[in-house]
Amino acid sequence: MILSGAGLGIVLKLMDTAEAYDEPFEHPYFQCLIMFVGESLCIFIYLYQRQSLVREFGSVQASPGMKKAVQEGMKTDINPLLFAVPMLCDSTASCLLLIAYINVPASIAQMMGGFVVFIVAIFSIIFLKRKLYRHHWTGMVLIFIGIGLVALSALTGKSSDSSNKNPVLGISMMIGSILIQGCQYIVEEKLLGSCYLSPMKVVGWEGITGTIFWCIAL
Repeated sequence: MILSGAGLGIVLKLMDTAEAYDEPFEHPYFQCLIMFVGESLCIFIYLYQRQSLVREFGSVQASPGMKKAVQEGMKTDINPLLFAVPMLCDSTASCLLLIAYINVPASIAQMMGGFVVFIVAIFSIIFLKRKLYRHHWTGMVLIFIGIGLVALSALTGKSSDSSNKNPVLGISMMIGSILIQGCQYIVEEKLLGSCYLSPMKVVGWEGITGTIFWCIAL
């Protein structure tokens, strides 16, 4: 996960710094569309997994995981249109993130992304009524201080890096992206917390709804 996350930041920055006809490739909305197209491909992995369960157990409902979920009273199906709710959060957060990558170095954007831990923890207290203990708060304070120092260095530091175009705009977009991403996690837990669904099905349907949305929007 760490390697893929770091690789994503590098790839996004390379895309933003690529040039065509002497113009930089700065198309965050198109990048969002491509992201959702990739997510939608997960539905094929889900269909393969479903067929594997049918071959092994005779039906999906006869699989051990599904039986246990039914016994525990969990939902095993959901209206696919509900995935549009987290998709809209994901779309907004991703657009703001991609705009941030255009205006600040990838290293700053990557490190600031860790602030989502703090936001989700606060939102979980407010909306999910979770209780945090001393070690949680200690970790959150350290994260807050660390991310604050990173943002401060981007705003006050004098860098010759051409990727540091507009630090104020970049940091603002990052903060907005993190806040909406935190909302997305809470929404997904509210919607899916009592469901037993294949992760590939969830990602696949979110990708399908996102692809349709951006094809219409663009």
